[in-house]
Amino acid sequence: MRLIIIVLLSLIMISCTEKDKDKYDDLYEVIDEMLRFNNYDADIVILELKKVHKGNDMVAPMNFITYNKDFIISLYKDKLLDSTDIDFMYNQIDTLKDYTLDSTKIFKRTLSESVLISLFKKYGSYGTYDYLMDKYNARCFMRISMPIISKDRNKMILDVETYCGPTTGGGLTYLLERKNGKWRIIFCRGNWVS
Repeated sequence: MRLIIIVLLSLIMISCTEKDKDKYDDLYEVIDEMLRFNNYDADIVILELKKVHKGNDMVAPMNFITYNKDFIISLYKDKLLDSTDIDFMYNQIDTLKDYTLDSTKIFKRTLSESVLISLFKKYGSYGTYDYLMDKYNARCFMRISMPIISKDRNKMILDVETYCGPTTGGGLTYLLERKNGKWRIIFCRGNWVS
């Protein structure tokens, strides 16, 4: 009996690990497609995913992406999401654990957030971009948010921010859908531009 319980618990743990792995494998596909086909100028991808936060009357920290329930409901009203996805996707937001991308799965150069922060501390805003150009031949870097996945795992909300200088950059929110095995953008909105 004890052996059966151990085997069952092991299978449950393996299946949970597989689900998380699949979610991020999908994210690598999306990142690859965006970098190759969506004209992103990012020469460097920051490995740590940007945290997501439920939007409310309080202002979220700058290091977070905020989504409020009205945004997800508006995607449903525009027939981009199913009704079952409204709560499912919204309830993921504050429960996601930190995730660092695997640099071997990204075909562009990567940097950790801590290295980037140390460069800004050492060289300042303008000097850091000069350093990135001199050292890595990189004009821009990209930050990606934690993905919010639909119940059927075929839709994903994701924010992408690019920074190309102290006063040059922008942030976009995407809703992507997997059709015929490929992820495609079905909605995009601009959040900020500098």
